[in-house]
Amino acid sequence: MNTLAFPGLEGSRVGAISSAPGKKIIQRISRPRLSDCLNNTRMGDTDYDLVLQSQNGNPAAFEMLIRHHQRMIHSLTFRMTGSAADAEDPFLRAYEQLGTFRGTAKFSTWLYRIAVNTCLNWRQSEARRFRLQADCAGEMSTLHGHDGPAASGN
Repeated sequence: MNTLAFPGLEGSRVGAISSAPGKKIIQRISRPRLSDCLNNTRMGDTDYDLVLQSQNGNPAAFEMLIRHHQRMIHSLTFRMTGSAADAEDPFLRAYEQLGTFRGTAKFSTWLYRIAVNTCLNWRQSEARRFRLQADCAGEMSTLHGHDGPAASGN
C-alpha cells in the first residue's frame, strides 16, 4: 500500500492518502464554507470596520466611508446622468440601506451597485418625464391648432 503525505498542509483540507499498488489516487478537496469566504472577503475589505461602526450608529465612520468612495461614485453618476447634482443620491440611499449590508461583498462593490441602480432609476424617470412633456406639448399644439384664429377662418 502506498501512502502519500503532504508536508506543511496540517491545517488544510487535504490529508494523507493511502492506496493499494497500481490503483488510482483520488484526491478530494472540500469547498470552503461560507464563513471562510466571508472572512476572506472581510479581511480584504478595509472598509469593513467602518461599516460596522456605521451600522452601530457612528456618523463619523459613515463620513469616512463617503470620503473613501466619493470620487468613484461622483464619476459614475456624472457619466450616467450628466448631472453633478444627482451625485449625492447614492450616498443617501446607502445610508438608508446600511442595515442590509451583509458583508458578502466589498463595501465598495455594494455601494457601486446602489449608485448604478440609482442612476438607472433616474434615467427611467427622466425618460418618463420627457415622454409626458412631449405628450403634453403635442396635446397643447393640437388644441391650439383647432381652436386658434387660423382654424376658424376669421
